[in-house]
Amino acid sequence: MSGSSKGRPILRLAVGAADSADDKRLENALAEIAIQSVNISISTQPQGRLYGLEGKTESELDSICGRLRDQYHLAINVGPPEAVLIETIRKQAEGEGKYIHQTGGSGNYGHCRLRIEPNEPGEG
Repeated sequence: MSGSSKGRPILRLAVGAADSADDKRLENALAEIAIQSVNISISTQPQGRLYGLEGKTESELDSICGRLRDQYHLAINVGPPEAVLIETIRKQAEGEGKYIHQTGGSGNYGHCRLRIEPNEPGEG
């Protein structure tokens, strides 16, 4: 089961019915939501009766979970949001950024350095 999607989703939640008697109701509700929501993708997870709910923002995914609870009256278990890997890191890269905003007082300042590098093959 899958909704059409513009661009790639960047967040994923695992969603399952709190009561196994509601598994079919959850599946039907997610099928309806997938048809109505173009920015959401829904897939079946290999671990039991779990579904992968993918979207672009956390608020979008929270909204779908709210609909499952309020509109469909389902008790659901929701896993923590996970980032969906969009690109494969092929070589080491570094970046640095600063945020400086003077507001009349002490202002705001932020400084970030980031270095990424690929894992060895097979390490995840």
